[in-house]
Amino acid sequence: MSDDINRILQGYSYLTTLNTANPPARLVFVNSPPDPSAIFFSVAISQSGDKFSLLDAPMEIAQTLGNNLRSAFPHKIASDRAKEDGIYVIELKRGVSGSEVDRSVFAAYVLRFFNMIGFKLDGSLPMGKAGPLGFGSRKELWIFRGSQRRPPSAHGQREH
Repeated sequence: MSDDINRILQGYSYLTTLNTANPPARLVFVNSPPDPSAIFFSVAISQSGDKFSLLDAPMEIAQTLGNNLRSAFPHKIASDRAKEDGIYVIELKRGVSGSEVDRSVFAAYVLRFFNMIGFKLDGSLPMGKAGPLGFGSRKELWIFRGSQRRPPSAHGQREH
């Protein structure tokens, strides 16, 4: 699936997101020179912000992110594993009030990790309701673009 996404997005770059009063938000792309080394993947975030699903991310990067999160937030990660073909899930533990990780700090750490290894957040898209009657959680999808680079060490430091 990742190869299909890369073929579709070659020659286009994310410009902006239009979010008028009426959903859904629209991503605007413009023509750009093709970059055969570009890699695209996405991260789906649960409404509660405690579950990140990496879709078609290079496995080495997903595993390194999981290891880095375990180091940064000891005993706070419930799981980080490959779930299905092309999907890697990282989930925070749900704890007693006061012992939980701040979801915005967790998201900022994930964004910083991808930035450090050369992946840029190319777009963010709110997803619709899960259920047919409008019930269920609302998710967000982040789209990243970059090139294959060596992930940072387990402590989030860039290796030279």
